[in-house]
Amino acid sequence: MSGGVYAPLSPREPFTRLLTCITESNARFVLVHHFTHDRIICSCRLIDINQIISRTQAHDDTLWCIDDVHVTPDYISHIVFTSGSTGTPKAVRLRHRNFVSYIRSYIIQPTDVILNHTSVTFDAHFEEIAGTLMMGGQLVLLSPHGNLDMSIFCSTISRHQVTYLGGVPSFFLMLTEFMAIVHEKNCLKTLQCISSGGESLLSTVAQDLLSCVNEHCRFYNYYGPAECTEGAIEYRVTGVEGAQKYVPIGRPMPNVHVYLLDEYGQPVIPGMQQGEIVIGGEFFL
Repeated sequence: MSGGVYAPLSPREPFTRLLTCITESNARFVLVHHFTHDRIICSCRLIDINQIISRTQAHDDTLWCIDDVHVTPDYISHIVFTSGSTGTPKAVRLRHRNFVSYIRSYIIQPTDVILNHTSVTFDAHFEEIAGTLMMGGQLVLLSPHGNLDMSIFCSTISRHQVTYLGGVPSFFLMLTEFMAIVHEKNCLKTLQCISSGGESLLSTVAQDLLSCVNEHCRFYNYYGPAECTEGAIEYRVTGVEGAQKYVPIGRPMPNVHVYLLDEYGQPVIPGMQQGEIVIGGEFFL
């Protein structure tokens, strides 16, 4: 509504990283609340959202300013930070058209009930929140630290009839191990779609997770760096990938072009050469 750029910060991150992220994003304002007000020390102006939320009515001039904001598809929508190869946070600026094109090609449906459990330090949290609301789905917020307690996590899925669950393979491994220990598999039966990404997905983890859901649940493995607006290549997991150690990354999503090029920028010969993945399309900067 305001035309600003969203750049999430986690109060659990070290102060030096927070300061680097604020500097890299050229932030003018930092939104805080009563738990984080003393956590941020920088030259930016701090805006306490508790004071804003506590107001019973907004001023007419404030509403007029919001209505007068014009945002084009090429404006920056949000900024995500990656550690990169050096460990220094790298600001990746994504435009409105990038994110909208990605969500339109993604698997979230208007009928989905989606559990928001991803930390703001990962770009997938924006997909869970903004993507769900854009598609008209229902968003369920997990209780604080609920992703560290598998009993709370599983009961939340069951209680709210969650239909979509996204996560990284290491989290799914922890989830399936917990369910094997407690001998409880019915809590995931409401899931209609699972999305995995961010790490290589072991075939054994995929098989274990599929054994915990209903037979109609779709399972996708995604690949793509943050510059690709989260994902660019997808693979529908079938559960028969046992002969391979890892689940394949699949084929390009709609509106995405993927090339395998050699060191001279020429297409490699299939089955004879190794190359570098080059990705293009509407999701990108």
